Amino acid sequence: MIQAASVTVHASAAPALPKEPWVQAVMESGVWVHTASRDVEAHRQHAARLTERLAAVRDTAEQRIAGDPWADPGFAARFADRVEWLLGEPDGALDLYPAEAGVLVLLPYLYQVHQLLLVASRTEVGPTDLRLWPRATGWRAGYQSFLAGHDLLVNRAELRPEATPAIGWWLYRRWLAQEEKGADRLADLVAELAPESGPLTEALSPRRLARILAGLRLGSDVCNPEHLGQLEADELLPGPGRQRIRERRAGLLLAVAYGAAIEPAVLPDTVVEHIGVPNAIELDGVRRTLAGMAWGGSPELPVLKAVCEHEAVLEALREHAERLDGLLLAVGRVVSDRIAQPMPPLPTRLSADGLVPAEGTFTSGARFRLDDRRVRGLLTGTQLYKDRGLAVRELYQNALDACRYRRARTQYLERSGRPFHQYEGRIDFVQGMDENGREYLECVDDGIGMGEAELRGVFSRAGARFAEQPDFLLEQAQWERVEPPVRLHPNSRFGIGVLSYFMLADEIRVTSCRMGLDGVPGSLVEAHILGPNHLFRIVEKSERGSRPGTRVRLYLRDRRRSWSGLDTLAGVLNIAEFHTTAEHGGRRKAWAPGVFQQPGAGTSGGWVDGDLVEWDDSPQGAQVIWCEYGGVLLVDGLQIEPQQRVGVLSGLRGVVVNLSGDHAPRHLSTDRLRVLDDVSVQVEELLMAAAPTLVTSGATFLTLGWMEEVAKSSPRTADLVAEAAFEAGGRVRYPRAGDGTRRSRLLPYGPEASRRLATAESQLVAFNRGVPLHPRPHPALADARPPRHPIDTRARRAGTGAGRAARCGDGPAVGSGVAHRESQRVRAGPAVRRFQFCPAARL
Repeated sequence: MIQAASVTVHASAAPALPKEPWVQAVMESGVWVHTASRDVEAHRQHAARLTERLAAVRDTAEQRIAGDPWADPGFAARFADRVEWLLGEPDGALDLYPAEAGVLVLLPYLYQVHQLLLVASRTEVGPTDLRLWPRATGWRAGYQSFLAGHDLLVNRAELRPEATPAIGWWLYRRWLAQEEKGADRLADLVAELAPESGPLTEALSPRRLARILAGLRLGSDVCNPEHLGQLEADELLPGPGRQRIRERRAGLLLAVAYGAAIEPAVLPDTVVEHIGVPNAIELDGVRRTLAGMAWGGSPELPVLKAVCEHEAVLEALREHAERLDGLLLAVGRVVSDRIAQPMPPLPTRLSADGLVPAEGTFTSGARFRLDDRRVRGLLTGTQLYKDRGLAVRELYQNALDACRYRRARTQYLERSGRPFHQYEGRIDFVQGMDENGREYLECVDDGIGMGEAELRGVFSRAGARFAEQPDFLLEQAQWERVEPPVRLHPNSRFGIGVLSYFMLADEIRVTSCRMGLDGVPGSLVEAHILGPNHLFRIVEKSERGSRPGTRVRLYLRDRRRSWSGLDTLAGVLNIAEFHTTAEHGGRRKAWAPGVFQQPGAGTSGGWVDGDLVEWDDSPQGAQVIWCEYGGVLLVDGLQIEPQQRVGVLSGLRGVVVNLSGDHAPRHLSTDRLRVLDDVSVQVEELLMAAAPTLVTSGATFLTLGWMEEVAKSSPRTADLVAEAAFEAGGRVRYPRAGDGTRRSRLLPYGPEASRRLATAESQLVAFNRGVPLHPRPHPALADARPPRHPIDTRARRAGTGAGRAARCGDGPAVGSGVAHRESQRVRAGPAVRRFQFCPAARL
């Protein structure tokens, strides 16, 4: 008899899979197998622990920006998948170290979390509140300034409120990309990961992460020698295992993989331009398209395959594929020279032929396009901008930016412990004839210079600004780490840029040498451009230039003997920041740095003449110079007109105001001839602070007659000078006034008060004659100040009675009569300078 028995078999339980999808993806990544025979387990486990922390930070950040419709939770996984796709089948050829593999595996997730932290960092500005806050300050003021340049989208959101979230968050993200360097957010992220130390800690240092992350969005500029020069070609990491990391190779591979993953928020503007319109794009549909896309075809020529629910998405993906194709071409050019390690077999070209419309959505579409030839003719002719002299202004401003950039880089080198000679800066204009009898205008500067990447990029793109490029923003972040931090205020604004050169010339020759990050001159390159649509060739003249700088030669289209670049520059440039000269036909003019230069004779523009009194205690970036005749507003030393003529800017007279640096307005007209911002309050604060210098200078032109002329154009400016005179006070003899009949008819107070207010002139005359002044105003003036209301329709703010008396021409001026003089010297104060001026009457 056989008795049955039960048998229990104990099998080892399978290891539980991680609950967090990111952690599972990191553990199972195919990148690890490219390390050949090297042991990667310790690095893989460390990467998993770091990913758990990243996921926790991600969840918190996503809650803070829950309303952002451009967020794509699936992007990190898509990015990681493209890294594996790019590396190809494991054959041991890449010979990755485990630390390198860990960087390639983790970067997609680090990027996603870093972006979330960045987007969440400034939400206090109100991303979707596109209204104008009257008293905005700080970051909100900067955001509003950015919004002012995108009025089409802002107006569309106002017209269709349902589109406000998508438009507002897109604008907010673009603003952040310009204003926020991301260094603080990266430091916060690294601090979150710090408790999980391990074998990947050195490979994921903050500076290395900052360099690689910055390169992801550079496009083809990731191959810029200046950017690649910051990446380590082959570095031995400290610690056990003798780990190495080839940062330059990893940076290029990650940049291509990032482009192939396609992030919704960085798609071309075509997408946001089709939000808030009939048949608008739905962002959920964009995310569905990107989640289902794939790269098919052969490894040599991948084809982007995706089903598009909107024709604008299809168009945007085509444009993105063209950019990625350009990136691959740029990488292919630099690999042989700059990458010493094996690279995977990268695609040679890319195609977007696999893009198709979703069923039942659309069958075809057309896009409004500009006629390139006619638009170029409009931009480079005189129909739109009228004045060919804008090209000279553009030449100077580009040279000014180059000199400012070199000065900033030099200051950084000095303050970071690398001794460097002091930089002075110089800009020279020469108009003449070459050996073939061709007339040219040439501008030479010893600024930062340009290399091949700069000539291909910012120089040749109308409307592009170097200050908005990611590599410059990364350099700026480094400048902020030295003491004192280095500041650079570019003068360039959006405009036609280099296209304006073709208003004067059909042919341009550019020779330039770029100053490297280490201060060493780079290669000397030359470009010969034969028109605004010319495909120009960049030639390397020598591997190493003798000194940084740029030479731009315009071969003048018309041999207009009467036209002079010297006169054109002299008519607009009154204060140069660097030593500047201009030569033409045996004539020469020089501008010393920071010194006001009277406009050239016969030039159009602002007029300034007579004696000058300069405010020596002006804040950095601002200059105020009181003048006997005329007056002008300057931005970066160049004449400009305020579009909003209010307050002291109702008609600037009797003073020169120069705004630069922190004081420079953010928005100028496209031709850079008008200030679009209202800077009247800012200028008034400067004049209020500078007025005491004028009234105590002993300037002989400071009379009631002068104030009357000032008040005719700017009553508020005359009021500020009168207020300063009241504050200084004085006990002087009161000159007899008339019967006051005209005063009582024009002023809102009686003739007796008006008569007493005329004592203001006596105080001013006392300053001129050196009469001792009482520290307080004369008792006769104690109750003489009128009520605060405008004196005419042009005055925005009412002033003191003295300002009103000056405006209406009260009383006989002391020392009245005609005094024709060829020159006049102000007798007191080192800031007062002598000027030749035309004979004029002094009241």
